[in-house]
Amino acid sequence: MGAIGRRGAIRNLSSCGKSPQRISAIENGTLVTPTEIIEEGSVVIENGRITDVLRNKLGLAQRTSKANILNAENKLVIPGMIDIHTHGLCGGSALDGAKDSILKMALAFPKYGVTSFLPTTVAEPRELLLSAAKAIAEIVGGIAAPNGAEVLGMNLEGPFISKDKPGAMPLSSIREPDINEFNQIYDESKGSVKLITVAPEVNGALDFIKKVRARGITVAAGHSNASYEEMLAGIDAGITHASHTFNAMREFKQRDPGILAAILTRDDVSAELIADGVHVHEGAMRLLIKAKGPRRIILISDSMPLAGMPDGTRDLMGFKVEKEDGVLRLPSGKLAGSAVTLDRSLRMAVNQLGVPLREAVTMVTTNPARVIRAENRKGAIEKGKDADLTILERNDLSVCTTIIRGQIAYCGSSDKRKHDQVGGRLN
Repeated sequence: MGAIGRRGAIRNLSSCGKSPQRISAIENGTLVTPTEIIEEGSVVIENGRITDVLRNKLGLAQRTSKANILNAENKLVIPGMIDIHTHGLCGGSALDGAKDSILKMALAFPKYGVTSFLPTTVAEPRELLLSAAKAIAEIVGGIAAPNGAEVLGMNLEGPFISKDKPGAMPLSSIREPDINEFNQIYDESKGSVKLITVAPEVNGALDFIKKVRARGITVAAGHSNASYEEMLAGIDAGITHASHTFNAMREFKQRDPGILAAILTRDDVSAELIADGVHVHEGAMRLLIKAKGPRRIILISDSMPLAGMPDGTRDLMGFKVEKEDGVLRLPSGKLAGSAVTLDRSLRMAVNQLGVPLREAVTMVTTNPARVIRAENRKGAIEKGKDADLTILERNDLSVCTTIIRGQIAYCGSSDKRKHDQVGGRLN
């Protein structure tokens, strides 16, 4: 990895230091843009924004006028990864309604190449959801903490889902759609709700979906036992997205294809995927990618607070959750969210599923930005976008450096980077 030094200087970078460091350019890297891969390209940065994308190294005049140039020779430079469905990481949590817990998530994400995210709640009592909304409202709109990923808004996964498909959520907190309750949460969040999961077949769901969609919020189908016809009605009402496709959904049958047939065949529905080799079989992942195409797949972590932590059994929302070999399970054996991170999902997409690099990168950058309507400033290496960038090793796609709004948030050394291995057990 190249260097930050005096004006115009480029030297090897062995340590990023303890304080955030701003950079004014990245040069000599392989840039992965939404439309092409640029070899030996450069990115020019001012005031946290990308001001130019070049097909070559910086010119002498540019080099001498710039301080803090990062040399990305033999590295891949991709947009910062965006996790739109995450409940926690490294002990940080979006589940307890506490601002400090969300900030802990924000500080953990850059290590995994993630520059922005949506703290994601589950089916919980109203008071706890209101607390989470208030906490997110206090953070959203800026970098959450020095060296921390940016909070882009709130993801409500429930509580308006089906009791037939609760996943690991408590049945006692699942309830029918209530627009008054939603409006309270929305107001407490100061309008920062970006995504909500609803089961389209439950009582009152279709009218609820129409009203939420009218606010410009993306509505996802999930935790649902919907028939094919019920899902089509949900799409007509305003559903444009699917939450962790295949998981907590009605099973596909040839004479009862259910919600999955609608997700797979409708081009106006994007689909999330937990690509950890545990939640979804490789064959099903290949089917989804084949059916939807790379522009409609969003890789998510669905990570829980135990992600990034050692194996063991811990209490989580009143449940005993065991983490073993990188897999989270309840005592019943049911999966309890994931312990994967987006960098590992990217590697799986490229190395195991054979997705071309540029297309796989869109699944963790451009596509999630578009789903939550943040594409005007996130998700691509383009002039005018935020300078959120992740630099990867070319040979193994491990995270070298994470840059958020032109500021180094994480810098790892090659000899210390270790890749977690994900087990192959299926639910």
